[in-house]
Amino acid sequence: MFDTFPASVSVRLARGTLSVDFGRLCPVLSSAPYRGGWVKSRHWVNHHVGADFREADLQGWIAARLASLGFPPEETTGCLTAARLERYGQGSEMRDGFRARAWVTAGLSNLSAPGLSPVFEVPLPHTINACVIVEAELPNAAWVELVQLVAEVKARVLAGRRTPDGYPATGTSTDTVTIAALPGPPARYAGAVTPVGWCVARAFEQAFRSGLR
Repeated sequence: MFDTFPASVSVRLARGTLSVDFGRLCPVLSSAPYRGGWVKSRHWVNHHVGADFREADLQGWIAARLASLGFPPEETTGCLTAARLERYGQGSEMRDGFRARAWVTAGLSNLSAPGLSPVFEVPLPHTINACVIVEAELPNAAWVELVQLVAEVKARVLAGRRTPDGYPATGTSTDTVTIAALPGPPARYAGAVTPVGWCVARAFEQAFRSGLR
């Protein structure tokens, strides 16, 4: 199903970096540590670091690393992971004119349960990082719904796994999700049973399960 996605979208794994080129600057909503929030980006970058990675100036470090890798820092949303990038998963889905594609890296040694796991001053880099591209015109509330759907699907896939303290795990303490939108049909909502929400949930689940294998 990947051949149905725009040829301008490309994925590359090189120099310890998994990157997705959206083919154009597009709206992005992200929890990534570098250029997260509401931004316009062309690239999503997931860079590998060691399990002992600690950096006081995280923004400056990531910006310098992106530049050295050839990514324009001002057009790139970036995250870090200690997970093995070559095991990344990908998935895609389409329905009623909407199309979604997802990429996920999954490091599970830092599983956590929000509100139950103890607080750590320094976050660990073992993380689940997800990038989802959807072809749709979305109102602001729909973006939030898509982030919510990714979290719900992630929790379902992780059902039965436990944190080091024995709590039911729903992710890691440093997970990130990035949603990017390319031109597509308008969607008023993006809930679990809408065509656009269904596509994003299915694409993400395919990618997450593939990454876990």
